[in-house]
Amino acid sequence: MRFLSTLDENDIESLEELNALYWKWLEEDYCRKSHSSLDGMTPHDVLISQLSNLKMIGDRNLIDEIFLYRVSRKIQHDATVQVGNVLYETDPALAGKRLEIRYEPDWIGNELKELWVYLEGKRIASAKMVRFYDNAHAKRRFPGNRKKPYAEAAAPETTISFAALMKEGDDNV
Repeated sequence: MRFLSTLDENDIESLEELNALYWKWLEEDYCRKSHSSLDGMTPHDVLISQLSNLKMIGDRNLIDEIFLYRVSRKIQHDATVQVGNVLYETDPALAGKRLEIRYEPDWIGNELKELWVYLEGKRIASAKMVRFYDNAHAKRRFPGNRKKPYAEAAAPETTISFAALMKEGDDNV
């Protein structure tokens, strides 16, 4: 708010000019002036005094991973999880566990992007978007033989032979 109160909107002609005014205010007014909430120190002095506590991260991929959106979800018994009204499937060994899912919001609904599954801060799997057409036509492997064939002699007749019915009708006349 303090920055905005220093501006005269008639003097600003572009976004670049507004940004330049902001960075000047930030450096000269905010960072270099003492703050009562910091025991009279400036924000710059506080930062310099705590440099030894900062951890520098050099790996760009790790930085991106740290700032992913995070949600906690329970993996269903069919190894699926719902995120943002989209169904994802993951490793069946994770079924029944509550895990952390990390992602960028624009990954939701994108078949090419996988969401990352974490347990105790470590990536353990990924989750792919369920493609319902492919899922409906997938061959399944079941333990044992779930479809037991009928015995040949006891197999029910599943078709009607009109020729046989006509022949039976002729025999009965």
